[in-house]
Amino acid sequence: MNNQNQTVKNKIISIVVLVALSSTAWGQYNYATNADETITITRYTNLLSGDSVIIPDTLDGRSVTAIGDSAFNSAGVTNVTLGTNITRIGTNAFMYCNNLTSVTLGNHITNIGAYAFNNCIQLAKVKIPASVSIIGDRAFEHCYLSSVLFLGNRPAMGSAVFANQLTGGAAIYYSTAAAGWDAYTPDNWSWLVPMPGTTSAASGYGCSTNAEGTLTITAHSRAEGSLSIPYFIDGRLVTGIGAEAFKWHGGLTGVVIPDTVANIGANAFQYSGLVSVTLGKGVNSIGDSAFDGCGALTSVTIPAQVISMGQSVFRGTVITNAVIEEGAVAIVDNAFMDCGNLLLVSIPDSVQNIGANAFNGCSALKSMTISGYVWSIGYRAFMGCYGLTNVTIVPWYNLTIGREAFSGCRALANMDIPNSVTSLGENCFESCSSLKSVTLSTNLTSLPGSAFTWCAALQNITVPASITSIGQYAFAHCSSLEYVRFLSAQRPTIEMGPTSAFDGDSTGVILYYPAEATNNVGSGWPGALPVNVTQILPWAAASTPAMLAAESLQANHFGFTITGSANATAVVETSTNLINWIPVSTNTLVNGTSAFTDASPATGSARFYRVKTQ
Repeated sequence: MNNQNQTVKNKIISIVVLVALSSTAWGQYNYATNADETITITRYTNLLSGDSVIIPDTLDGRSVTAIGDSAFNSAGVTNVTLGTNITRIGTNAFMYCNNLTSVTLGNHITNIGAYAFNNCIQLAKVKIPASVSIIGDRAFEHCYLSSVLFLGNRPAMGSAVFANQLTGGAAIYYSTAAAGWDAYTPDNWSWLVPMPGTTSAASGYGCSTNAEGTLTITAHSRAEGSLSIPYFIDGRLVTGIGAEAFKWHGGLTGVVIPDTVANIGANAFQYSGLVSVTLGKGVNSIGDSAFDGCGALTSVTIPAQVISMGQSVFRGTVITNAVIEEGAVAIVDNAFMDCGNLLLVSIPDSVQNIGANAFNGCSALKSMTISGYVWSIGYRAFMGCYGLTNVTIVPWYNLTIGREAFSGCRALANMDIPNSVTSLGENCFESCSSLKSVTLSTNLTSLPGSAFTWCAALQNITVPASITSIGQYAFAHCSSLEYVRFLSAQRPTIEMGPTSAFDGDSTGVILYYPAEATNNVGSGWPGALPVNVTQILPWAAASTPAMLAAESLQANHFGFTITGSANATAVVETSTNLINWIPVSTNTLVNGTSAFTDASPATGSARFYRVKTQ
């Protein structure tokens, strides 16, 4: 095949030399007149236009038969329709048309040149007419193709024609009646999809015709049992399933959606009896509530090509297991929103983004591992995952965690935020009521507003030196919070007054700062007390925990020795029930020790003691 392609290329080069006889401008086109008095468009002059372009059949009374080399290179066009007389598209003809989303090729085109549509980064689909016999090297490389439909036999194709798609790969559809496809190996990450014969609309399908002549299924008169959606109906390609097309079909227990279908409309299968669903590799959009209320649906695999999902797509199902296909670059917004039974999710390393509300309301989800390739966790991504006890973030790429991302994860007890995390959104861990231990990234520069508000179990936290500001209500209503240790010798900006970072904390909070900042006037330490902060102390005063030792009972009084950091203040508290504590003595640990004797006489009642340092 390589020799054949080289011969073809040599012939094309000789033709180009012969046809460049003259150059003329006509409207927004420059063109050359060929030897046979037909026209080759040599340049589209309105490069900055974002318009749709219909290339005419004729210019100046002569047939337009070719698009010349680089004629539309880097043009801003969004949609292109080629005239019916065009037979050849030249090398680099539409290369770098970054806004091009669709192209309609005429039924007389025989040759698509090398790099013709290379780097058309928004081009998602293309239909190759049966007339095409040659496609040059890398003609559609670096596009956004999810599907390519061939209407005839396999053309002679150069190298890497469909390589390196930004979608990860394209489905290449061909008819089982066409020749040559059994000997073709697709480019990396693309795959072949053989299409069987046609189905008649008389088999129960209602359809609407799309602008490009394909079909969207809008209804079915008697869908029951397991249904395989056809590739063709009455000879036309099925590319969509419309809104409510199978809604309330209680007898429909299974559906296989072909790879030709790109869009599944809102409520398409809502309240149906589905037990199983197979989504085709070409599906890229699933509408609101598409499978909502399918109460018997237990598992689903999301194709890598899906780039858009509406709200509550799988709400009301009993899905316990979900798989994201390898090659997917995102878990899209709302992907599994309100899947209250979801227990297990398989996320490939190819995923870089977890979208807004992706797992919002997945109350049964217990554990989540976020790979080091993920760079963004979206708004409310895991909000309301009440059963989530473990979140592991693998450190690698820089990661941002969005607003309210883990809000309401009330079973989450520990959170290690690795140094790869560079940003936290407001309220990101709000109402994580069991959260006791938090390790913060040393690459954070701020703690946003309400970041840990209503984290009732949080007792202490260390703030790395990289953080320069603490937002309003950052630790508000953390009723167990005893102290915050700051590692920066420069006092961060801490929200004061009515919107204090510590507003509503029931115990007086102590802030600790590095001892070396004590005599540094420019450090800002200790500074003014924010609301609900009782003391600001150098950390050295609390660096050695207080210990109780040498307990004794003398003269009917109980006593012991307290040891700790020199000159630290130790408050002894006592309780009879381990719930209600009463301070009974304040002691200064001169040279690191102090003796304590309880003035109350020892009785037969139980009495407990504890020491808190200040």
